Amino acid sequence: MMMATDEIIARVKKLVEEDHHMTYRQIKEELDIGSSAVESILHEHLRLRKVCARWVPHFLTEKQKQDRVDSCRLMLKNFEDGDSKRVWKIITGDETWIYFYDPETKRQSQVWIHESDPNPTKVRRSRGSCKGY
Repeated sequence: MMMATDEIIARVKKLVEEDHHMTYRQIKEELDIGSSAVESILHEHLRLRKVCARWVPHFLTEKQKQDRVDSCRLMLKNFEDGDSKRVWKIITGDETWIYFYDPETKRQSQVWIHESDPNPTKVRRSRGSCKGY
């Protein structure tokens, strides 16, 4: 059985900080250490636990809604006052959210967190949600 040295513990910590989705197997292969050593370092030395992100609905705050209304009114005012007559200066968009990492399964959404940290959350938008206010 391998002893968990300060150097190995620091290397495991760095790997997990760089990629919170890192698996036991990836850590084991990257550092060429045993499964029991990986488990001991993660749980006993670093006090980490692996959890799944919890889905929460996406709702705009009142301030976000007001900011959008204010921006639209400013664009309309500029257009009406003659400051801008070119329609191609106006950029529109929808409520599409694009994520750098969008896991497809519960296992893929698991991340390492410190035992005292709250569970992470992910935004979920309902498919039939109305985009109007």
